[in-house]
Amino acid sequence: MPLIYLDGRFVDRDSARVAVNDHGLLFGDGVFELFRFYHRVPFRLSQHLARLYSTAATIDLELPLSESELSDAVLRTIAANSRQSGIVRLTVTRGAGTLNLDPRKCDPVVMILVEEMRPYPIELARCGISVIAMPSERPGGPPRKTLSYLSETTARHRAIRAGVSDAVLLHPRGHVLGTAAGNLFLVRRGELHTPPIAEDVFPGVTRAVVLELAHEMRISVSETPFPLETVAQAEEVFLTSSAAGIVPILRCQGKPIGSGSCGPITELLRQQYQILTYGSVPTVNSITDREET
Repeated sequence: MPLIYLDGRFVDRDSARVAVNDHGLLFGDGVFELFRFYHRVPFRLSQHLARLYSTAATIDLELPLSESELSDAVLRTIAANSRQSGIVRLTVTRGAGTLNLDPRKCDPVVMILVEEMRPYPIELARCGISVIAMPSERPGGPPRKTLSYLSETTARHRAIRAGVSDAVLLHPRGHVLGTAAGNLFLVRRGELHTPPIAEDVFPGVTRAVVLELAHEMRISVSETPFPLETVAQAEEVFLTSSAAGIVPILRCQGKPIGSGSCGPITELLRQQYQILTYGSVPTVNSITDREET
């Protein structure tokens, strides 16, 4: 049974408990990060921890552990679960308090879960997914990984009910923000396009990795806003996230994108990303084997 890190001790999943008056549960008052580890090594851990602390600062949440202490806790949790690869979900809640919004009696709670989770079935993630578009319901201001994640979960629920895997989220002015699950890229005439990091575009860690890879591969990149119509006219489209990596998008609003299959630039970037993370380009069988370890 998986072991959960809960405020400095390890407990089995069935015994892990969060107080019913924890402000993370009552008000969505807390922060989190989700990232993968490969060969027991967390991928881009320092970037994820830096973002966790940055997000916590925006909601005046003082984390009870230093970055080095949190890093050590993550590594110990991975070791305790004896997995070679998987997902880490690091959560810090405001802690138990009163039933009003006053946080002064709260002591933050740190939880670390390690297990396997894939946002999409392996075959879809490998071959490509379909999406629909919808207006974003995110509140104004910079997007943050807080426990108030309702806009993203609602968009994903609506996409699944529509029979597709994810949703492209649109700003009120009409330009593309990303997807419910991550950042969005497209290819036109050999150039890579992605929305710029601004008020409403999430600063994804995997997004940054893809931009680094594109630079190394001498792929031209444009970080400028674009409307949904540009997605429909693209030769290739893909999304990025820490959980899913790089996933081709083959259909949007029921219409095929480009050739209707994973494009060459998407595939090249994905292969380089897999080499960077796994150390090689894994086969479907090797991915399945890793999930069972």
